[in-house]
Amino acid sequence: MYNNLIWFELTAFLLSLVALPVLWKSSYLRVYPVLLLIVTGVEGFYYLFPEKTSGNARVYNIQIPLQYTCYLLILYYAADNKQLKHFIAGMLWLLAVFCILTTILFMKPGDLNVWSYSLCSVLTLIATIGKFYEMLKNPAGLDFLQNPFFYMLFAFLLFNLITLPYFSMGKWLYYTKGFRNVSMMLYYVSYLLNYLLYIVYTICFVWILRRKGIY
Repeated sequence: MYNNLIWFELTAFLLSLVALPVLWKSSYLRVYPVLLLIVTGVEGFYYLFPEKTSGNARVYNIQIPLQYTCYLLILYYAADNKQLKHFIAGMLWLLAVFCILTTILFMKPGDLNVWSYSLCSVLTLIATIGKFYEMLKNPAGLDFLQNPFFYMLFAFLLFNLITLPYFSMGKWLYYTKGFRNVSMMLYYVSYLLNYLLYIVYTICFVWILRRKGIY
């Protein structure tokens, strides 16, 4: 199941490049191709060279902060409220400092920085909810059903909210507590949500291309 995910990620990335002339007109949508390049670059490398996966924790300790930095930048540029923008800017600084310090001071070689992932996920959840609140404060000015960005945000919110328990506690549940069935259930749910996320991105890029509008 995991090996096939790269094709969904790659499809979303290629469509984001096709849609780039339209995406470029939006300060926040233009970040998506960069985000997807980071994801497909790492996952594609390990798909082509599976023998390299033994040292992938170091790579993911770099990829995850970069990936979530892109999400926070998307939310920063999409925010209209100055207070929300300042709040997200503070999150970006906190994320950078925390990820660097915890990786250098507390992580052994080969360990995935779970603290870093957890903070990245929580900060992005808060920022996403903040953007949704901003949208809902003015529902008359935004037709949710006609805005692809709304669905892209909602898909990521759903993915992030449900997969956080697995990525933050999966190994602890499996090896320390012996809850192997729970850990495996969270594992399969997380990958199903991965598929859903990139399917939504792909559909939204096609939608944006057809509409050729700025959202």
